[in-house]
Amino acid sequence: MFGNAALVNGKLFPFIEVEPRPYRLRLVNASNARVYGFSLSGRQALTIIGSDQGLLATPAAEDTLWIAPGERWDTIVDFSGRRGENVVLFDEKLPILQFRVGRSARSGSGWRVPKVLRPIRRIQQSEAAVTRNLSMEEFMDRRGVPLRMLLNGAHWDMPVTEKPALGSVEIWNLINLTDDSHPIHLHLVRFQLLERRAIDPLVYRSSRELMFRGPAIPPSPSEAGWKDTIRAEPRMVTSIIVPFDGYVGQFVWHCHVLEHEDNEMMRPYQVVKA
Repeated sequence: MFGNAALVNGKLFPFIEVEPRPYRLRLVNASNARVYGFSLSGRQALTIIGSDQGLLATPAAEDTLWIAPGERWDTIVDFSGRRGENVVLFDEKLPILQFRVGRSARSGSGWRVPKVLRPIRRIQQSEAAVTRNLSMEEFMDRRGVPLRMLLNGAHWDMPVTEKPALGSVEIWNLINLTDDSHPIHLHLVRFQLLERRAIDPLVYRSSRELMFRGPAIPPSPSEAGWKDTIRAEPRMVTSIIVPFDGYVGQFVWHCHVLEHEDNEMMRPYQVVKA
C-alpha cells in the first residue's frame, strides 16, 4: 500500500538549515512498501560511504540513490559550493526534504572524504559449500488479485528447508518471478552481492531451471560492501554470497515490504553445528 505523502523523521517536507560544508546523512527507509530514488537538485551527486553493515571500501558517487524498505545508506553531501541556495532532496520528481544553505561555515569547510575507507575482502564463489535456488512467487485469484506470496513455494509454518552449517559459506540465488522488487533481508548474517541477471520466469515455473535473458550485472560501487538487505529485482536472479558466522539457532529471512512479509513472504532458516 502506497501513501500520498512521505515523512522525514515524522515531518512532512521539512527543511534543515545547514552551513556550506560537508554533512554526513544516514538514511534508512522505514516505509512499509515504497522504494525511493533519491537525488539532489542542481544535479549534485550523493557520495555513498556505507551500506547496511558499515563502511564501503571506497566512496561511491550516485546521481540517484535507490533505497528499498529496510535498507540503510551512509552518505556525505557537500554544501560548500551551494552558499545561499535551497537544495532539495527529491524522490524522483517528488520533493522530500529541503536544505537551506547559509553563507558561512564555522567549522569543517576544509574536510574531504577519504579516498580509502576500510579494507573489504571480496568472498570468492569457490569458497561456497552450497548453492541454493530460492524463488519469490505470487499466487493470484481469477481476478488477478494476489492471494498469497511465498518464498520458495513454502508457507511460514512448513518444516525448515535451509540449514546452513555454522562457519560455512553459501550462495543464495534469489529468483524473483514476480513484477515487484522485493527487498530481501536475512537476520543474523551479513553478505555480499555477487550479481543480478535477467531470467525467463515462465521457464523457471515450468522446469525449475534458469534460462538467462541477458548478461550478468555486477554490483554497483555503492552495493560492493557488506549488506543484510538486498533488492531482488523483478524477473531477475539476484545472487548473494553469505558467510554464516555467529550462532547456531533458528533465524528468519523475509521480504521487507510489510504487506508482503505479513502475507507469508517470510521463512525460518536453521544454523546448525558444523
